[in-house]
Amino acid sequence: MPHVQANGLSLCYEKFAARAPVRTVPLVLVRGLGSQMIQWPQAFIDSFRDAGMDVVIFDNRDIGESEKLDAAGVPDLSALAAALRAGGSFPVPYGLDDMAADVVGLLDALGIETANVFGMSLGGMVVQHLAFSHAHRFAHFVCVMSASGNRDMPMPRADDVAPPDVSDVEALSEYLAGNYRDNMSPGYPTPAAEMRRIAAIAARRGYHPQGIVRQIAASMADGSR
Repeated sequence: MPHVQANGLSLCYEKFAARAPVRTVPLVLVRGLGSQMIQWPQAFIDSFRDAGMDVVIFDNRDIGESEKLDAAGVPDLSALAAALRAGGSFPVPYGLDDMAADVVGLLDALGIETANVFGMSLGGMVVQHLAFSHAHRFAHFVCVMSASGNRDMPMPRADDVAPPDVSDVEALSEYLAGNYRDNMSPGYPTPAAEMRRIAAIAARRGYHPQGIVRQIAASMADGSR
């Protein structure tokens, strides 16, 4: 898949052309924590193409085939959580504002002046940053199954969100398939065989637990939006 330089990083992306005769503003889809662009269902992408949108998908930094930031180190999530509970701060390799700047850099690299943007989970948090820092570049913002960073809301335990460092591809595929199953919408069920197929591809393509920890740290340290 092609790569572009965006915000100083190499990002892997794919662009799908609109299929309707009347074209509208392109759409950028932003994935959630640790997930890869191959996990967008093709039927979902095609629904927007049929509505007249070019659709751009990409791997966030630190996952899939986009650039990994291993030189930045791996944050201690437990120490970060303790510092936040105490009302303090904790240094993290990058923030959600940096991930938002990646999206803007992707638009620049593709020559897109204005886009719609749809973000899920961690991607929804990135979309919130785009809304208040880069609003002039976007026509619409959609934020799904995400959070505001409100410190009054319960925080997940660090050991519940930290990804397993599994090297065996079969075991990793089974873990990822279970994760998809746990988070699947009951209204739009994905067949078990399809979940296993995507999980196997993701496991081999670019599962990167160190990067996922850095993404978690970015969301934890961001504060209320």
